[in-house]
Amino acid sequence: MIELLAVIIILGVVTAISVGAVQTVLKKARDRYYVSQEETINAAARNYMDKNKQYLPKVNGQKTSVKLSELIKTKYISNVVDYNKKQCHIDNSYVQVIKISDQYAYDTYLECDDYKSEIDDLKGEFKNFVITFSGGVNDAKVKITLQESKFGLSSYQYKIIDMDINKVIFTSEEYRLDHSTDLITRSISIADYTPANIKVSVVATNVGGYSHTVSKTHNYKDDGSKVKCGTDTGVKTWTNVDRTITVNCIDAADRIGCAKDKFTKKFTGSAKYDVITIMDKNNVRRNCTVPVFIDKGNPSVTTSTVSAATNNLSFTLTDNFSLSGYAVTNSTSTPTSWTSIPGDDVTSFNKTVTVSDGTFYVHVKDSAGNTAYKEQKVITMGIPTVTLKSGGQTISKAADTWKNKDVTMYLSVDSKVDIAKWQYSHDGTNWSDDFTNNSSGWKANYSNGKRNANFTISWDGGWNFYVRAIDNNGVASPKSEAFWIGRDTVKPNVTIKLVSGHRPAPSDDWDLFDGPIILKNVYSDNLSGVEFYDIDFSGDDNVLDNYRDDCGGLADWEEDGKLTFKYSFNDADVNTDPWISQRKKNDILNTAGKFNQDAGYGMAYAYAIDKAGNVNLDNFLFDQDTLGPYAPTIWKQEVVKNATFVSSSCEGDCKERYYHRNQHHLYYTYKCPCNKECAVKLYWYSCKDKAGFSIRIAPPPITTIRGIDEKVTGKCGQTIEQTGEYVCYDHLGREGEHLFLTLKWVN
Repeated sequence: MIELLAVIIILGVVTAISVGAVQTVLKKARDRYYVSQEETINAAARNYMDKNKQYLPKVNGQKTSVKLSELIKTKYISNVVDYNKKQCHIDNSYVQVIKISDQYAYDTYLECDDYKSEIDDLKGEFKNFVITFSGGVNDAKVKITLQESKFGLSSYQYKIIDMDINKVIFTSEEYRLDHSTDLITRSISIADYTPANIKVSVVATNVGGYSHTVSKTHNYKDDGSKVKCGTDTGVKTWTNVDRTITVNCIDAADRIGCAKDKFTKKFTGSAKYDVITIMDKNNVRRNCTVPVFIDKGNPSVTTSTVSAATNNLSFTLTDNFSLSGYAVTNSTSTPTSWTSIPGDDVTSFNKTVTVSDGTFYVHVKDSAGNTAYKEQKVITMGIPTVTLKSGGQTISKAADTWKNKDVTMYLSVDSKVDIAKWQYSHDGTNWSDDFTNNSSGWKANYSNGKRNANFTISWDGGWNFYVRAIDNNGVASPKSEAFWIGRDTVKPNVTIKLVSGHRPAPSDDWDLFDGPIILKNVYSDNLSGVEFYDIDFSGDDNVLDNYRDDCGGLADWEEDGKLTFKYSFNDADVNTDPWISQRKKNDILNTAGKFNQDAGYGMAYAYAIDKAGNVNLDNFLFDQDTLGPYAPTIWKQEVVKNATFVSSSCEGDCKERYYHRNQHHLYYTYKCPCNKECAVKLYWYSCKDKAGFSIRIAPPPITTIRGIDEKVTGKCGQTIEQTGEYVCYDHLGREGEHLFLTLKWVN
């Protein structure tokens, strides 16, 4: 068991090593592939620029680029694919060209789904950027080492700062270098500035214009080897005039002696602290820090846009050294009363005050007595009012309100100054000047210094709006209430669909039905949506008057839903009929209607009205016949030869003239003399259709019953019977009345 476990462990280790080795090989192959692709692209870009030198950068450090898509388009390179043979992002990939002295550096950036190049750009490679301090108070030095190994250095400059007073005490010139220089080493004596906490800051710039800064601080403590700074006449109260300050010199430990007992210097520039240089008789120098507290610069005022909704005036006060107070007045004159700014050496102060409309002056004063002010006009505006009109009528601003004509927004704002422009927003946050610039099809009109404006939408769509006015000072009014504009000029779609109904052969090519008809209103709208819809029937029964009078069983109407019969229908009906304006979509659960008569003709019409009031109609014309044929005159008899009428009788519900049952059996008795030939003729008049359609179509053309000629030779002492069946057909070939006729001959 132990041996098996050992084998398993060994196999696992070998597998892990193998997988890792394979992954390493694959990664190296992938890396080599992309390096090769970058080199190919780089070479193509060099050829491209060689043929198109006008695109090369002209100024040292300037850069330009050419996209991979351009190199492919101009056939300097074929298509570039990634390691998985999928096309790389040719519009994001490029070669950057940088002018360096008289040469050009080409850097390739390739972007694919699984790879992005690292482009060097102009930063270069700053190496061995070192500042080293050495020596003591009397021989202090700093060594600066600068190296830029890629593009080379073009300039450098250094500063010496006394950190005890946070003041730059020396700034070197900017040393310009040969572009081929990539390494600078320089030693600088700083003994004149010690003892002190000294900071040296160096900024170096490469030929590409990219700068790099490094700083280092070293504290040279007083070791007694230099003369000492005694008392001075400096004061820590601010002034804005020149100041002369004296500092006493104290001999050092070596007793060489001060060059003089007092050193005096006149300060004319702004400074909080500065130095007076003293020295011993051997001219060994030392800087003495003294309080100067001179501020000859004016403070500054920055005001922000006034909030039109609150009349809040916000401002920021700044000074190089120390702010002391502010005042908000209606005059440029220096205020006599100031509001103090709390704290010591405050250099920035923010404040918001509430003011009325008018012109105000924000004054500021620093601790040295310097003052400044800034004018700010405060002109507030009210909330814009909005009225919407369409077709000359004021319309609702509520959401989902639609019109099928142009919609105009009438805007007005209460402002004491003219309006520069109006803006709109769909979300109340992001604002657009589009309709002010009369772009995107807006129709704009202005009056009263643009305080009144109207803008017309003449294209279809639905939007939520806010508006605001911008005055000539750039101040924005509060935003308006939210309102909706919807314009839809396209009619909805409406089609009558036959749900059920039978067209009997041979009438399939026209709309004749032999039973109930059910039709459905199929509707839709692509923008505002359907709000009203319905389907109705109009028409009349088509039963012949003479049949109706005697037979009855006439038409009846059936509807699904709340349908009302109308004999005409057009846009005017829709716009004026209260029934339609009150008919809401949810009122009708089933938009199918049913037409059911014994016989008749009619029209189904369907409508749909969208939320903008656009109307569309469809109609469906039809005939209906469920009755079949009948015989309007039952019979006529004529004695043709030797016959004498005896009697007649009827089985069933027979009438003298009309039959409307399925079967009728008539019996006629005639005398025929013995051994004589007798003949009678019995027949019906025209076979007619109860719906009156008998003349409309054929086949079968059986619209009359043939005449009946009955003949017999009288046989004495015998009764002879002859029976036949006769049928009436309508225009659809349907059977109507059946007549069974029996003739009895007696002698």
